[in-house]
Amino acid sequence: MPDESGLSEEIAAGTPCTVTRDITIGGELAFEEGETVTVEKVDPNPAKPDYRYVVRSRLLGSLYQLREKDLVPAVETAPDDDEVGEGTEEAGRRELGWLRRHRKAVTVCVALALLAGAAVVVVLLLKGGKSPSETLSEKATELRKVVEEAGSSSTSLSVEIQNASRKAPTAEEFTPLGKEIARKYVAAFQGYYKRIKAIREELQAVEAAPEVKAVRANLVKASDSYERAMLEYVTALDQIGKGQINEAFATFQDIQKLINQGNALLQ
Repeated sequence: MPDESGLSEEIAAGTPCTVTRDITIGGELAFEEGETVTVEKVDPNPAKPDYRYVVRSRLLGSLYQLREKDLVPAVETAPDDDEVGEGTEEAGRRELGWLRRHRKAVTVCVALALLAGAAVVVVLLLKGGKSPSETLSEKATELRKVVEEAGSSSTSLSVEIQNASRKAPTAEEFTPLGKEIARKYVAAFQGYYKRIKAIREELQAVEAAPEVKAVRANLVKASDSYERAMLEYVTALDQIGKGQINEAFATFQDIQKLINQGNALLQ
């Protein structure tokens, strides 16, 4: 039976949902508040019928049954600007609730992704110490430095987004704060983009010996992924400035994919 919220009718197999709280299973953190999961099937536990939504834990890698109150269907689109007015205050509060629900997810996408990328570049540098090409090592060092700086900026950005979401009770009130955040950070990420692009172009010009061509190729491809990630940050900041919260979160997810691509190339 659906409860008064009607969520049981909305959550079905294949439904993307947001986890409403930290969930510990067997003494280990299995789900984090704000992360997005997909319901793989609806299968009530015979002993505990409330536990019916089967989802996979990203942290533990196993399937678990969660309750309806542990999940909320993910918001796919934000209200149009012309919908914000009389009678839509609650919709605005739901939109800003996205930021509060996704604080941890935003931190992961915006901050840790780039820092993880920097760590992988360090590994490459350690290997690159045996490389006959000093230029490649120098460019890898430069790339690591830019990624670390971008990671530091993204950490600060995530904190400011969280703080703004706490201050603004509605999406409409969040918009001017979002504009200020965008103005503050857009030049920095544009700068990271230009620096990474320059590194990529310099790498492409290196006459690498046969034994290090694969290293150069991976550095070039990784630089391209990081370069595109910086452009996506600029896009996300533009969306934040317009109060397009859900769109910005989707862009952060795209950034995560690009960072992962870069990391994979450098392993």
